[in-house]
Amino acid sequence: MILKGWRRRPKQREPNGTRRGTIEKLALLIALSALITLMVSPNLNLVSLRYEVGDFISQDVVIPDNVAVVDDKSTDTRRAEALANFPPIYDQDSRLKTKTFERVRTLFATARQVLADMAKNRVESQARIRANSADQVRTLAARAKAQEFLRRIRGQKELIINAIGALTDQPQESGPAQSLELEKQRFDLMAVNAHIRLSEQNVEQLGTKLDQLKERGAQLVADSKRIQAEDEARVRNIRTDLETSFRVTIEDASFQVLLQSRFNADLEQKTVLLLDPVLDRKIVASLESFNPAGKAIQIQNLDAKTLSRFEALDLITDVAKVRANLEQRAQELELFREDNAQRGAIVDLAKRLVQPNLTENKGETERQKTELARTINPVFFNLKKGDIVARAGERATEQQVEVIRALNAYNLQNPKYPQLIGTFVIILIGLGLFYQLIGLSTGPDLRSFSRLMLMAILLLLPLLFAELVLLIVPGWTLTFSLFPPQTYNYLIPVALASMLGSILLRFEVGVFMGFMVALCMSILLDNSLSFFIFSLMGSVVAALPVRAIVNRYALWRQGLRISAINVPVILVLALIEQKAIGPELAMNVGAGFLNGFVVAFVASSILPFLESAFDITTNMRLLELSNMNHPALKELSVRAPGTYHHSIVVGNLAESAAEGITANALLVRVASYYHDLGKMLCPLYFVENQNNRNYHDDLPARTSAQIIISHVKNGLEIAKRHRLGKAICDILEQHHGNSMVRYFFHKAQQEQADSGALPDEADFRYPGPKPQTKESGLVMLADITESATRSLEEPSEETIRKMVQKQATRVYGEGQLDESGMTFNDLNFIEKTFTKILLSVHHHRIPYPELRRVTREDLAMDEPNAEPARQDLPDKRSTAN
Repeated sequence: MILKGWRRRPKQREPNGTRRGTIEKLALLIALSALITLMVSPNLNLVSLRYEVGDFISQDVVIPDNVAVVDDKSTDTRRAEALANFPPIYDQDSRLKTKTFERVRTLFATARQVLADMAKNRVESQARIRANSADQVRTLAARAKAQEFLRRIRGQKELIINAIGALTDQPQESGPAQSLELEKQRFDLMAVNAHIRLSEQNVEQLGTKLDQLKERGAQLVADSKRIQAEDEARVRNIRTDLETSFRVTIEDASFQVLLQSRFNADLEQKTVLLLDPVLDRKIVASLESFNPAGKAIQIQNLDAKTLSRFEALDLITDVAKVRANLEQRAQELELFREDNAQRGAIVDLAKRLVQPNLTENKGETERQKTELARTINPVFFNLKKGDIVARAGERATEQQVEVIRALNAYNLQNPKYPQLIGTFVIILIGLGLFYQLIGLSTGPDLRSFSRLMLMAILLLLPLLFAELVLLIVPGWTLTFSLFPPQTYNYLIPVALASMLGSILLRFEVGVFMGFMVALCMSILLDNSLSFFIFSLMGSVVAALPVRAIVNRYALWRQGLRISAINVPVILVLALIEQKAIGPELAMNVGAGFLNGFVVAFVASSILPFLESAFDITTNMRLLELSNMNHPALKELSVRAPGTYHHSIVVGNLAESAAEGITANALLVRVASYYHDLGKMLCPLYFVENQNNRNYHDDLPARTSAQIIISHVKNGLEIAKRHRLGKAICDILEQHHGNSMVRYFFHKAQQEQADSGALPDEADFRYPGPKPQTKESGLVMLADITESATRSLEEPSEETIRKMVQKQATRVYGEGQLDESGMTFNDLNFIEKTFTKILLSVHHHRIPYPELRRVTREDLAMDEPNAEPARQDLPDKRSTAN
């Protein structure tokens, strides 16, 4: 009867977290099944046979179905012949002649218009300059005339002034005639002064006008120079437009001739007349690059959008020949004999205007070649079911190699979807049964998502190695043909998942995983029953001695055991299949022997990473933690020596009873060493570390209880800081369950007796949880029993036995072991074992008598015939105890 079964718990509704976890597990199951299917499906992996001419055929190649596979070599030959005779496509610009003539007429007309505008501008500029010069001459003459007139008027003024002076100097007796003359002279002076003022203004105005005309003349000269510069630029633009329009370069001499002739219409007509007949021909850039493979080309008319076949390839010319023909034609025509310079310019221009009107369209050619290659009917091998393409041991011929390659290509291009779906369903059912078997045989603790993810990784590891081997071996055997391809299959570490599953999880998990790996490997290797048996046997042996693996070297011993089972299995399978005894069988046996060491090497390499990634504490890790020089234990021994000694005794107690209740003895011993790590933060508040003073005497009971209870939380933090692993942390957290600190609870009751209030029990209970495994429950019992036994003043066999029974009964009565999985038989065995161990620890010792000092008199009495009194000397037999 199991302790946790004595209470019935009400059925609870499944929480949302559990439902979400179920969905995650289902998704993992489907994804893993699909991934394994893709890896092991025969038509989606790289297990196809590959041979070269002259290679030895490793196995019979038999046609599985009636198929027609493509003969790649013959098809490629037919395709190459068709493509070799395919005429290339050339684009013909039929409007090139018309566009050339249009550009010539446009450029000549534009040039003539520009030159006419330039001449008009120059004439107008010169006319303005001449008119301004004439105005300057006229103004200069008028100013000279006005200056001469002013000079004469100023002379008359002087005469009048002199006459006035003479009249003034005469005596007054002259009478009225003198006065009248003087008055007339004065009037004449006033008139002359007015004429002078007008003449001065006229001279000044004419001078101003002359300055303006000079400034205008300078401006007109500057404008003339600007117009000249602009005309030069416009001439350059004419040349640039000509070269840009036809994408050619015009010689300086030729352009100057055209410029001097002012691009007259006669030269334009002669240029068109010279080019007219030659531009009707089919012109390519160069005959050297024109080398069609066949006897024809295809001409695509860019205007009519038509494609026609052209076979008169001798009628096709190139630019160089057309230009040479223009030189000869110019000499023959009468109209070019008048002016050699003009003839040379027109011939040079015509040569440069010649452009190819036939250009190869490589893009369209390649496109149509691709289309043609796609439409060519392939050549087929008609293969019938059961036909033997090649037999094992033969050398591959060229035809056999081609047939095998074609068959491989056919299989890759035509996967058997029903087989694929069937494989997926088989693997899905197998993984589903695997999940159920784990739950039935190991409990729900191994069905968490993280543990299932670990199992998925372990299942994939051997398959990944198998895919790697099947990928490398074909190329390897082509280079090094020492071993047949099948020999390398026996090097695949198929037992790896089983070994790691047993070490990291449980023996049952390792066995189930070994079965799944064997099933997948047999499907991967063409449904090989013999390899299924080989994989299953090795996997079972790899999982068997999981308890004995307590150090890294044990993995190599386990590998030797795998090798020991592989060799006879391979020999027995060879007998069943009636294989001949020879080098191939010897190589298979050797590979099977090495397989165990390959498994051990890979397992020892990746085991630490898996332990760390999934927080699993294996026996090897526990051995590392059992070292008393571990930093956490060394700190505990220094800061809390009493707790350190208590932990060692608890470890011995728990280990002594572990084997009898099928618990992990190494785990309970190591966990006991660390279970009270939290006490070293305040060691003097725990009785095993106190001397004569009890620090709790000065504290309230509730505060003391909180200090005692906090050692679990503090210890858990220290354990996580030192990365002791989940197994140790779980026992550390559960080793007090949710029990009560009774001593301080009773003390609190006494403290509050006067007030009548009762203390809250929650303040005096550990946070829990209760022990979830036998190991946690065993550490709890050992801890409580060892502490209680220390309180006995005179430990005897009877008192120790009663104390052990009392503590076990109290723990059981409180329900602390309900979830640990312990039975009553386990509890009885623990009581007997603890009593036996504690009796040996607290055994009775006889008192040692005090030794008396020996004097000379005593020695003197030690003579012959003397009989000293030895009643005070101890008995040697008694002191030996």
